[in-house]
Amino acid sequence: MSDFIKIVDTQGNERFYDPKNIVNIQINSGDTVYLLHVSNSLPNDDSLFVTFDNGENVLLTDLILFLNESDATIIIVDPDNNHSELNTYAQLLEFLETAASSAILESDVASTTQSITTSITSYELSTRGQKIQNDEDISLSIVNSSTNSSLVDSSEPVSKEAIAGTVFINTITDDNIINITESSSLITISGTAIGGDISVNDTVLLLINGTTYTTNVLADGSWHVSVNGSDLINELDFKVDVSSTNSSANSISSSVSASFSKDLIEDIISLSLNTDTGSSSSDLLTSDTLINVTGLESDSTWEYSTDGGSTWINGNGTSFNLAQNTSYLQDDVQVRTTDVAGNTSISKMAAITTDNLANDVSLTLNNDTGRDDDFITSDSKINVTGLETGSTWEYSTDGGSTWISGSGTSFNLMTNTVYTEDSVQVKTTDVAGNIHISKMAEIITDSRADDILVLNTDTGLNRFDNITSNNQINVQVLESTSTWEYSLDSGNTWIEGVGTSFLLASNKVYNDEEIQIKSIDIAGNISIEKMASITTDDTSDTVSLSLSNDTQITVSGLENTSIWEYSLDGGNIWLSGSGISFNIDQNTSYLDDDIQVRTTDIAGNTSIANISVLKNHEDAAMVNGNITSSDIDDNSTAAYTTTSTVAGFTLNADGSYSFDPSNASYQNLEEGVNQVITIPVTVTDDKGATHTQDLSITITGTNDAPVLNTITAVTTSE
Repeated sequence: MSDFIKIVDTQGNERFYDPKNIVNIQINSGDTVYLLHVSNSLPNDDSLFVTFDNGENVLLTDLILFLNESDATIIIVDPDNNHSELNTYAQLLEFLETAASSAILESDVASTTQSITTSITSYELSTRGQKIQNDEDISLSIVNSSTNSSLVDSSEPVSKEAIAGTVFINTITDDNIINITESSSLITISGTAIGGDISVNDTVLLLINGTTYTTNVLADGSWHVSVNGSDLINELDFKVDVSSTNSSANSISSSVSASFSKDLIEDIISLSLNTDTGSSSSDLLTSDTLINVTGLESDSTWEYSTDGGSTWINGNGTSFNLAQNTSYLQDDVQVRTTDVAGNTSISKMAAITTDNLANDVSLTLNNDTGRDDDFITSDSKINVTGLETGSTWEYSTDGGSTWISGSGTSFNLMTNTVYTEDSVQVKTTDVAGNIHISKMAEIITDSRADDILVLNTDTGLNRFDNITSNNQINVQVLESTSTWEYSLDSGNTWIEGVGTSFLLASNKVYNDEEIQIKSIDIAGNISIEKMASITTDDTSDTVSLSLSNDTQITVSGLENTSIWEYSLDGGNIWLSGSGISFNIDQNTSYLDDDIQVRTTDIAGNTSIANISVLKNHEDAAMVNGNITSSDIDDNSTAAYTTTSTVAGFTLNADGSYSFDPSNASYQNLEEGVNQVITIPVTVTDDKGATHTQDLSITITGTNDAPVLNTITAVTTSE
């Protein structure tokens, strides 16, 4: 037995008692007595017969007496927690008589009889929720306590109360959410109905959005019915009623409530290029293959297709990549999303072209005028080939620090400039935005021809008259790697040049442009220098000096255009000469070589004629001397020769000479008579230039005394 009696005093303190120990209960004035879990109760004289929901029956005698004598309140609480407050004994009796109209069958056993004694004349039979077996009759005997007479004949059948079963409803759709597609379709609602008086073919009724849908319970207890999705989305809560009738023709409805949700909003997603690198930000031409998917609901799944929806690939994250270098037609690229409700939406893209190939251009010299592709050129033009249509390009000449917009298919470098490796670059950007940089090796632009100076020295009287005794032509300011040739016949034939000079023929007149110099520098630049008329004259005046009289020297052999000077002191002081003679001082002795004449012809050839004044007497001692010369060429050497054979005269190659006046050729001179001997002397330098001048020797005769060599004694006989 449990503590089914609760007493609460005026202070709210609670006390619990077991009804079987009622004798120990102490009830005070003002207490409230609770009889808990009361299934039934009947008064019995001065007692109260109480049946609790655990099946225990207790006779509460003292409780009734107490209530009859005190003002305590009693509250009866049934198993469903319904409270009945009874403040007087009369109220208790009234309550008990009403409650006694129900008789409870304690067991569901065939042919079982239960007798109940009561003072009322109306009754009903309850099985306390237990199902009575089909086709079983129940005999009920009720005896009136006042008359002790039977109120019900034991053979009278008793009607069975219908018992409700249990109805279950399965999940509506896969996820209990109506999506857009389902909202316009027939949706199957199903479940099971079992237990109680539910049986096959019982009617299942659903009233949804004002529309009645019916079906029947199948043999296995299952049921299903098709419902318009349009009704379901307008009534998200509904009830399923199963109507059943038992063998006693009593009906009962077994019910279950259902609720679900709807999601009629599909993902509104957007597909976009991660970067539209093309010339326009909206031309869908790009080198970036990434496609961004935005607007996805949380927990949505998505797929993408690149073939117009024929095949689908599961997506992950919020992006996917297209293939490189591929053209996609309109609607080829699609994304299909499915949210948690099953709503599916497809977004499509316009035509897209992915282009990841940079414009690989070629940079070449327009003309490599140098040798063997050495990138040394006089042509500063750079050709840009391989440009794609629509590409833009820039060029740099400083290694990419600064860029200049290019146009057409070429650009020009600065002339006469050295560009180190990678200084010259071209950056191309194609229509997809791909950038490529091409670089060049070292380039030298050289548009300057060699500056060629031709005459080694213009030795003429006029330094610009192109008349010279120096037949060397200098080729100057040649680049270190230049080659050159020269022509002496107006370019008809060319002779390979060596070093930095070449020689013209001596004593020759070259007309305008007969002499030409052609130089070819490393860049291939060709320069041809043509010369004006040139006259080479390396032959000096062949002058001779002779005494016209004792004070006048005659100068012979002068060229018409020559100028000349004379010196009386061995060349220290020079006096301008004129005409063909000059005077010397009287009563003056001049040593050998004191008297000199220096001539300069129009070509600048200079010669000096010396007069050796030899006042020798016959029979004089041997005379020795030296002949000297001067040459405008530095470090030149000279050799001396004569074509004359003079008795007693010897000339050596170094210019030293000797003369013997005692030679027999001069012994017949009378006293005081002079004999002048003229000896032509030619000087030749190491370049073959020559000059001839006369050496004069004067011999004066003397009166030789007779010499008696031997006196021989002469003996004469008669």
